[in-house]
Amino acid sequence: MTTATTAKKQAKTAGAKLPQDHKEPAQSYRELDGAELLKPISQLRRSEAALLALTLGQALGKDIAGLDDEAFESMSDEDAMVLLSSMNPVGIKNFMDIIEDSFVVDLEAWNKKFPINRWQDAMNLSLNYAGEVGKDKN
Repeated sequence: MTTATTAKKQAKTAGAKLPQDHKEPAQSYRELDGAELLKPISQLRRSEAALLALTLGQALGKDIAGLDDEAFESMSDEDAMVLLSSMNPVGIKNFMDIIEDSFVVDLEAWNKKFPINRWQDAMNLSLNYAGEVGKDKN
């Protein structure tokens, strides 16, 4: 008996396009405006990576251990805004405080790049950055 999972694997092996194959790839934080102002992921200490992940988990209102591998993937602007709307407001503030206090390499340039009316761009970049912390191999 063929299961749905087996059928999908067989279709994929045969070269069939599955719905997820048509999804636009998420942007890397490195491609976003202002990425140069964040500490390179490859230079983070383990404690910094843990701080970032745990703070984001609190902002999401979830225990970090309960999040699946895809919870921190890079996301589109639309996905970032959907995520943002579901976050705890105090958690959002704490997350951005951690980004600005510990991961921004030039706060003056960051503030010029992201004035108050561009807070959503700063948040999107920060969410994408956090999404790649656990995935960086360099």
